[in-house]
Amino acid sequence: MKLAHRMWIRLAIFLPLAIAGAWVFPRGGADEYRPFSASMVAGDHFTIDANKLHPTQMTVSFREVAHKAKRLQKISPANVISVSKQKTLPVVIGPGGIAFITDRHHTARALIDSEIVDKTAYGQVIANWSQMQPAEFWEKMRQSNYVLLVDSLQNPIDPAALPNSLSECSNGPYRGLVWAVEEAGGIAERDDVYFQEFAWVKYFRPLIQWDDADNADFKRAVKAAMKLAHDPAAANLPGYSPTPLPPQKD
Repeated sequence: MKLAHRMWIRLAIFLPLAIAGAWVFPRGGADEYRPFSASMVAGDHFTIDANKLHPTQMTVSFREVAHKAKRLQKISPANVISVSKQKTLPVVIGPGGIAFITDRHHTARALIDSEIVDKTAYGQVIANWSQMQPAEFWEKMRQSNYVLLVDSLQNPIDPAALPNSLSECSNGPYRGLVWAVEEAGGIAERDDVYFQEFAWVKYFRPLIQWDDADNADFKRAVKAAMKLAHDPAAANLPGYSPTPLPPQKD
């Protein structure tokens, strides 16, 4: 009787996993990255050619991209993979099975622009809305703060104006200014706030101007922005600190 009882327990566990004669195994752990598929669900980890990722913002800082690309090129291929997994890219699957990256655009663009031959990116699905109609999808993206529909001058744009690939993103000088201020300890980076830096772009734009082709003038602008970052007028912005923070080691 004990043997029969054990057999029934095993059947009770494994029988629900058999569907139409095929065994369905539990999904792998967080360290298992499989080739990207439009059928993936939230929580799945995947690999994808970085060139196939679709941005959810129009601009990136070419200064930040260049900095990160140089850093990647200095480490071994194995460490590139390790670093990439530590900076897993969040992705929403949209209509047509398109992979929309919702954060860490600079990390992915740096891989593309680097001299590294293997452009494999490591991501995680945060939502699969591939069955939605385009209008419903973009409204959901707006409500979830997964898309930034403005151009480099902060003018509103339609989703159709977004670049089709990260390599098509244009330069955002003020986005580069905010990155430099973060690096120097003027702003605390918030991983829980999407497009945090663009809130600061809007703040700095009317207050600071410089020649972005002149590195010395850019450094002057960063120095001025550091003071403005700690001004009480910026207190409501994400990452604000009334006093200087330790410089970031990014």
